[in-house]
Amino acid sequence: MILFGVFFTDKANENLGIISIEGMNQIFYALLFIPWIYLNEKKGVQNVILFILLIIVFVSMKRSALMSFSVIYLFSFLFNRNGSKSPKFLLRVSLAFVVLLAAYLFVDSYLDGGVTERLERVEDDGGSGRTDIWMAVWHNILNSSVSEILIGHGHNTVIMSKTLSGVPLSAHNDFLEILYDYGFFLFLLFIVFSFLLWKKLFFLYKNRSPYFFSYLSSLVLFFTMTNLSHLILYPSYIVFLSFLWGMVEAKTSV
Repeated sequence: MILFGVFFTDKANENLGIISIEGMNQIFYALLFIPWIYLNEKKGVQNVILFILLIIVFVSMKRSALMSFSVIYLFSFLFNRNGSKSPKFLLRVSLAFVVLLAAYLFVDSYLDGGVTERLERVEDDGGSGRTDIWMAVWHNILNSSVSEILIGHGHNTVIMSKTLSGVPLSAHNDFLEILYDYGFFLFLLFIVFSFLLWKKLFFLYKNRSPYFFSYLSSLVLFFTMTNLSHLILYPSYIVFLSFLWGMVEAKTSV
């Protein structure tokens, strides 16, 4: 969170306006700690940290980060084991809704309506041009040779090939990125890896493991970032989740 604050302050001091800070990727370094937050047994500590994180998610104006946070927060109520019909639970849901709304209105006002404007542009900009990027990468895959399809074009070649109008951009989708860079065989390996993660989640749920929700939140982040951004491409991202997966595997393996 401090790291994000440093980047935000530097960009704000450049006086480049709202465009300069929207979609700040540094938010993911804070967001990827959510699974660890849910391991803290003190609910008060959890809620304080999550509230601060919610504020900076809004400030970052990163829509995929907001989506991940919202889904995880919703799941935290759906999988509440204290019962969804108790008055205390309903009070918590109502209070959470008020806090979310208040945080949104506060940050949106602070950024002169920047958050609302960013959300309204989803349909017009195709997710910051993601649909155009995906189609361009897929077109290049279809026009590749058999050897390139099987073993790939090489590490980071989506960016180096300047797929979209000569602009060096990643595929913003790990499945396309892996298929283009590393080929069909490693693409299958990634599919198997993803399947094993979900299999482990169901194992934790079936055995009512205390690590279940942390693991679930990590897979929400995994699913969102692999489909809408890039998790595998940058080791500094996935290492946050790998630590958790390794720890849970060690704690729950027979």
